[in-house]
Amino acid sequence: MKNFLKKFAVAILLINLGLTIQMSIASAQETTPTKPEGVFTPSEYVEMVQGGSKPDFGNHPDSNDILPGVGQATSPVYFALDMFRYFTSGIAFIMIIISAIKLVSTESDETAKEQKQHLTIGIVGLLVIQLADIVVKKMVFGEQGDAFEDVASAQFYGDESTQILRIMIGILHFMLGALAVLVIVVRGTTLIFQTEEEALTKAKEHILYAAGGLAVVGLSEVIVRGFIFPEKGSALPDIQVGRAIIVAVTNYLSSFVAISAFVVLLYAGYKYVVSGGNEEVNESTKKIFLGAIIALILALGAFAAVHTFVTLDETLPTRL
Repeated sequence: MKNFLKKFAVAILLINLGLTIQMSIASAQETTPTKPEGVFTPSEYVEMVQGGSKPDFGNHPDSNDILPGVGQATSPVYFALDMFRYFTSGIAFIMIIISAIKLVSTESDETAKEQKQHLTIGIVGLLVIQLADIVVKKMVFGEQGDAFEDVASAQFYGDESTQILRIMIGILHFMLGALAVLVIVVRGTTLIFQTEEEALTKAKEHILYAAGGLAVVGLSEVIVRGFIFPEKGSALPDIQVGRAIIVAVTNYLSSFVAISAFVVLLYAGYKYVVSGGNEEVNESTKKIFLGAIIALILALGAFAAVHTFVTLDETLPTRL
């Protein structure tokens, strides 16, 4: 049955490809390209030079590569490539769905690890398939291989490549940010309801990693596009922008640490009140008090140091 389905699919594909080639050739024969003014074929050029007589060199192509017949002749190739892309994209989708179902339903660590690898391969393959046409036509060679034909074309496709890369990076930022927030929420729930020390330690590590990754994702575009490569890389790094980034990050961290320390102080005070004179609880509460106060002092010190030693230009834009 599998062999029959395979042969049937190949036969259908070959029939479609053959019909497409036949129709394209027929359409190309019906099309009479108009020759641009001032453009001569090789035979006409020889005839002009030799005064009306020309030797017989046999058949040769008299059209350049921008006339309609060339597009008609190459359309079957693009059709075959599109069919192959749709076919492989469908296989990748099926592979991703099957691997995700097995990953959710399995209880074996070895099977889960194997399905994670399959899922990663399927997602990467799907991205490569979908981005191949865009990368080739919009970034590398151009629509007709004219990306490096002249300076204007190179600049145009360079701008197109920049826009496409920005879209890709934006999607990646969104996915990483959403994943980091999901990890923080899940591990925060673990901290609330879990009692085992090992699980709590692992959850704290995951929260710290997710928070660090979220900070890197949030600052990466600002630092790279705003400070390191401003104006699409056409200008040198601006020291004032770097200072503005330092001040903005310090202000945010100081505010966040101050609010967190205030919440911790409230929790420690509540814990101290309901401890009932328990020495062990009182000792841990004192450590919490001390840690919160140190965090407040560090936040205020960082805020004061940055605003004292880092001076900003009044003409600096407020938006990076």
